[in-house]
Amino acid sequence: EIYTLSLHDALPICVTDAAGTSASQSYAITVAPAPLVITTTSLPNGTVGSAYSASLAATGGVTPYGFTVTGLPAGLSFAGVPGGTGNSGAAIFGTPTAPGTSTVVVTFTDATRATASKTFPLTISLPAAPPLNFTGISASSAPLQQPVVQVSLGNSYPVDVVVTLTLTFAPDSGADDPTIQFSTGGRVAHITVPAGSTNGLTTAGVQTGSVSGLITITASMQAAGLDVTPSPAPSRTIRIAALAPAATTVTATRTSTGFTVTVIGYVTDRELTQAIFTFTAASGANLQTTTLTVPVGPIFATYFTGAAAAPFGGQFNFTETFAVTGSNLAISSVSVVLVNNVGQSTPVSEI
Repeated sequence: EIYTLSLHDALPICVTDAAGTSASQSYAITVAPAPLVITTTSLPNGTVGSAYSASLAATGGVTPYGFTVTGLPAGLSFAGVPGGTGNSGAAIFGTPTAPGTSTVVVTFTDATRATASKTFPLTISLPAAPPLNFTGISASSAPLQQPVVQVSLGNSYPVDVVVTLTLTFAPDSGADDPTIQFSTGGRVAHITVPAGSTNGLTTAGVQTGSVSGLITITASMQAAGLDVTPSPAPSRTIRIAALAPAATTVTATRTSTGFTVTVIGYVTDRELTQAIFTFTAASGANLQTTTLTVPVGPIFATYFTGAAAAPFGGQFNFTETFAVTGSNLAISSVSVVLVNNVGQSTPVSEI
């Protein structure tokens, strides 16, 4: 006879001899199921902000299966997948929220409580960084200004992007101008672009100083603590042109022998050749001399190459003393014009 056996069946054995005498005996035969094996060989890697899915499967054992999954990256979950005569698989799904490499442990348990476990590495990467745009600044600027720098992304990003701006300055001549810096202080500023947005939360003002040259602002980008700066790094330049000198303030102070004139101003190329003083007579007075041209080249060359000028870029505070024969009240006002190789300043008067 032919018997079909289940897992635990008793198989009867019958023997009959030539005389027709028979004897029988039943024997228990247990048919063991195939070993429980996880057939999934690997898990695909994922990207932050992009939908993720992966299937898990096992064979052997006795269905239905139960399963556990541990060590999943943030944003991922798991659930069973119906199939065959019972629950024969599982799926990992979701949207990863942070980069990193995880060790995922998958365990299948069958109806007889047999188990099989397998460990998978799973790497979640950041997507490629979007383009970075500078807004709010022009290619050139006058001295002593404070243009505002803002940054924006070409498209939104799934995590916060911290943009670090680094400022450098190449003067046309002479030493650096340390007054060229961000309005927040120093030559490094940070702007954060929130996840899902394209615009930075803050701005950074650039103090353009008083020396001609080229300001370069270079950006680096970090997301989730990782560098995502494109290559080449985004940058923007601001040209500070060489201009004629500027006298911003003129102050005249009378003394017992005449008066002193103090001029506060700046010169972008750190060079002054002449200071021209023009005097206006008081009502009813006559002046033999109304204009004096004072050569100041050596004085300013010494000043601008010395340590005293280093913190102030092209700015200066210049005092000239005049002796007056007769009453110093004969002069009602003085006007000052500064001259260099680029041109001359607009006259500034003190009454």
